[in-house]
Amino acid sequence: MVGHALVTITVQAKVASHLLATRPEFADEALTRISAAGTAALDELRGIVGVLREVPGDGTPMSPGPRLEDVGTLVADARAAGTAVSITLTGFPVPDPVPDSVQVAAYRHVQEALTNVRRHAASTPAEVTVAIDEQEVRVRVRNGPGGEVRPLPPGHGTGLLGLRERAGILGGTLTAGTSVTVKAITD
Repeated sequence: MVGHALVTITVQAKVASHLLATRPEFADEALTRISAAGTAALDELRGIVGVLREVPGDGTPMSPGPRLEDVGTLVADARAAGTAVSITLTGFPVPDPVPDSVQVAAYRHVQEALTNVRRHAASTPAEVTVAIDEQEVRVRVRNGPGGEVRPLPPGHGTGLLGLRERAGILGGTLTAGTSVTVKAITD
């Protein structure tokens, strides 16, 4: 979540800088998004620190993290940042047998994919599809080719590796290209 928020902040800061120079009347919107993303990152960090500080048995409920129902928020955030995104959900509301770990992983996959769309192909529309049945959760994020591919600085660009590892831990698979497809076992 924090990494996603930082990417959003970075992209919106570049947009705000450009708008201040060319269309200052629109810069306020980008700055508002930067503020919202920063607040979300701080909230997430507070939650992480809170979990790390929890003492077992103190009665404090631990949140399982984001859920599949929260994917719509990711789409709304991407739209607010200027990316055209459509969403198709099948099998909702999420049935009980879908473990929290699968729900968090699926959410994170959509989040990473939309971050990559914004980073590498922001001018192309994206499609998010989440399909749930008794045996698996399928997540697909598709987009068209982006513009110029910019190499990432050293230490960046491990998002797909992390996604592949997370899917594998849950017994799933990840396929990446101009779309990312993830399948995870629900039972």
